[in-house]
Amino acid sequence: MVLEVDILVYNVIMNLIVGKEVPDWSYVLDHLKRSKRIVGEVDIKQEWADESYADPKAVVFDPDYNSITGRGIRTIGYSRLDGFCITTITVWDNSYLWGASAWKSNTKDLTYYNKGGKYEN
Repeated sequence: MVLEVDILVYNVIMNLIVGKEVPDWSYVLDHLKRSKRIVGEVDIKQEWADESYADPKAVVFDPDYNSITGRGIRTIGYSRLDGFCITTITVWDNSYLWGASAWKSNTKDLTYYNKGGKYEN
């Protein structure tokens, strides 16, 4: 039996568990299924994205260094549930945190995470 949980209830529970507000991914859940769009990509589950976002060792770029609008926030964190780092992109809108995208971190972001932030070669 699959338990359906209201997204707001889920977010409240996650906020309590991780002690940090987690993004609302409700509008991009299909977008997180990356293998449908990009060959060789890993689908990202909401729970993985939340866990990596809430990682106490996460590295945050605000604004995201690739953001066109300057509103995107890049967070690179580790998820024990999936066993790898995930890069999440979030946006604040009227005091509400929206999840925009998430993917398995690339080499550049992994280096940022492992070095604890931006680095110079």
